[in-house]
Amino acid sequence: VAQSARRIGSIAIVHETLATDATDEVDFDSVVRRVVKLVQEGLTSPDRPLRVEVNGGVGELPGEVAMPLAVALVELVQNAVDHARPGAGASVEVEVARDHRDLVVRVRDDGAGVPDGFSLDRDAGLGLAIVRTFVVSDLGGTITIGAARAADPRGTLVEIRVPRRRSDPVVVG
Repeated sequence: VAQSARRIGSIAIVHETLATDATDEVDFDSVVRRVVKLVQEGLTSPDRPLRVEVNGGVGELPGEVAMPLAVALVELVQNAVDHARPGAGASVEVEVARDHRDLVVRVRDDGAGVPDGFSLDRDAGLGLAIVRTFVVSDLGGTITIGAARAADPRGTLVEIRVPRRRSDPVVVG
């Protein structure tokens, strides 16, 4: 029940943060920082410290893209915090970027990792089902879930890729 209440509260915060016309441009980097901070503040405590690092940036996005991406990000960060290594030193990394074809969001934790045989279609809980709906159905994107680092079975990396619109500026760097 607490997790569902937290999820509803976080989604409400995203809607409030992005209270804008869907055609308006939104500073998505600012949204990422605010969303991560809100989730971190809501899910950490003195007995459960956590380091969350945000890297990269994509600049402005249309509200119609920013809203579902922000909700997906909330779900992924909450999932990562829930599965991060317990105790001192737990960490979650969030990266946002653009490449020549896609907007990319990566969330990495240092928890136990993905169970062998995990299937997004079969094993996803409510949070990942929400992510799949927004990313795949609404934005035409993809979700990849796997080991955070190839040489280390601990940790999980979730990568979202959403096709860029033709009007998006190309960012080189």
